[in-house]
Amino acid sequence: MVFKPSVEKILSSNFKRFLDYVNIESPSQLYDWSISEPRNFWQAVINFLGLKGNFAGEFLVNESDFVEARFFPDAEVSFIENIKQKTGPAVVYIGPSFKKIKLSIDELFDYIQVVASWLLRKKYRRIFCVCSNRPEALVFFLASLAMGGTFSIVSPETGSAIINSRIQEFAPDIVFVQNYFEFRGIKFNPVEELNFQGEVVILSDNFFGNMDNFDKNREVDIFQRFPFNTEMAVLFTSGTTGKPKGIRHSLGSFLLENSKELAIHLDIKDGDKLFYYTSTSWMMWYWMIGGLLRGATIFLFDGDPLGEDKLNLWKIVEQEEITFFGTSAKHISISAKLEEKFNFNFNSLKAVISTGSPLLDYCFDFVYDKVKGDVYLYSISGGTDILGCFVLGCPILPIKKGCLQLRSLGYDVAVLDEAGNNIISKEGELCCLKPFLSKPLGFLNDTDNQRFLNTYFCKYPNLWAHGDWAILYEDGYMKILGRSDATLKPGGVRIGTSEIYNVVESLPEVIECIVAGRKRDDGDDDLVMFVVTSSQDFEAVKNKILQVIKAKLSPFHLPKIIKRVSAIPKTKNNKPVELVVSRYLNGQEVSGFETLDNPDLLKEFSLS
Repeated sequence: MVFKPSVEKILSSNFKRFLDYVNIESPSQLYDWSISEPRNFWQAVINFLGLKGNFAGEFLVNESDFVEARFFPDAEVSFIENIKQKTGPAVVYIGPSFKKIKLSIDELFDYIQVVASWLLRKKYRRIFCVCSNRPEALVFFLASLAMGGTFSIVSPETGSAIINSRIQEFAPDIVFVQNYFEFRGIKFNPVEELNFQGEVVILSDNFFGNMDNFDKNREVDIFQRFPFNTEMAVLFTSGTTGKPKGIRHSLGSFLLENSKELAIHLDIKDGDKLFYYTSTSWMMWYWMIGGLLRGATIFLFDGDPLGEDKLNLWKIVEQEEITFFGTSAKHISISAKLEEKFNFNFNSLKAVISTGSPLLDYCFDFVYDKVKGDVYLYSISGGTDILGCFVLGCPILPIKKGCLQLRSLGYDVAVLDEAGNNIISKEGELCCLKPFLSKPLGFLNDTDNQRFLNTYFCKYPNLWAHGDWAILYEDGYMKILGRSDATLKPGGVRIGTSEIYNVVESLPEVIECIVAGRKRDDGDDDLVMFVVTSSQDFEAVKNKILQVIKAKLSPFHLPKIIKRVSAIPKTKNNKPVELVVSRYLNGQEVSGFETLDNPDLLKEFSLS
């Protein structure tokens, strides 16, 4: 245990208030009740949070079929209606030069109404946006929600091939595209290579000038309610392991699940300041927008997360007195190597939220030693697939190093062995055993649902296999060990890569590393480790790596080969790409180069 909340924090939390509201004593009892009586649970969430909408009628139809199951088929809701009124700014945008734009709720609603009215007059129902994390992107998404449209977005640095392929698959009525974008010194002009025959609106660097492009008619009722299962957005997977999947998500499930996660699991309240560093290509962009439902001010940052001293994000947290700061696990691990530079005042900070990959043990030590000793460090896990989380936080439980606190309320999450049996305190496949609220409507252009079925249900029929390798403990805490298709099998023993990263990246000489398996003829893996180090004596580093693995892990975790590289390839959302490295190492076809932040690095991962 690295942190135990005070009695005062527990009693003031939304989680404790919700326990009292439903007359249940403990988080584990609440979780069990949410699974056994899902209708009563979700109705309690709606009432407790004061969510507006018409939730009458059936709760769940086709509940025995994961594909056809639909929640609240008769309900009607409005996302905009549930945005909380507040004084002060609702949105703060911080641009690349750290210039700010602030929007109040009234200003935000005004822009939503203007754009939604324009879209409706044009009869545009499918809206695609090529835009970084700017206020225009937020307005276009919310305007789409206000008129019952379907939205999709990609960040400009993704590259023209990916942008055009997603536009082609999504088939929009209109494309809003940023005219210019610079990221880490690289310039992007997506307009020049855009391949779309319909209407294109080119966005300048002037937010207010862009909004002036729309006439000021306001005939749309932005609080109009739409069917719960209206297709709200299509989110695309990165495509580093195959053709990107366009995942269709519904309006009502996003409203309810996001509200539950932010309010009950993470305790975000009126007046909080939520800053989640994300690109618009990552699901966390949508997730962060849900802060508006909780009365929080959301912060949009459109610049380099590191900067010359690698501390840009932490500077924003301090200067803006952020209360909830979200980032990637990899960013926290980078920061942990810079602890001598940490001299910040984070008095306002209540929680640090981490996702994207497993948060390693030494990162917990760093946060509590150098960031703040009484902060909630929420490690959360879910994905683009569900636009939410399967495992996340609980503000009345202690924080344990390397662990996620609580399975998502209302989601029957378990860890299964190869035969499909529930297992405790053993490594296995993270699964969801029953249809869950934020289950996607399906995949884009997958009319017979075969791709959807093959993605999640080929391992265990009618049980959702999420693709994470995990351990569920007796006390309900969970540990994510990595992607299940990236786990390795040296000597016939299956291991998760995070176990290795935990001990190796704690060495001061190791900046970061990545492990892949080189397939042998007998079906096992030879472990190959690629290391980024600050040391000039690589032989000494290799010996130290082998020593620490021998001391803290097992002979099965020892790499057969350790090679030095200049950097680790990652997606533009800062996720290491183990599967890409593994495929490259084994001479297999590798797709999705365009989604990598540094694709040229792969040449360093050859062993020939």
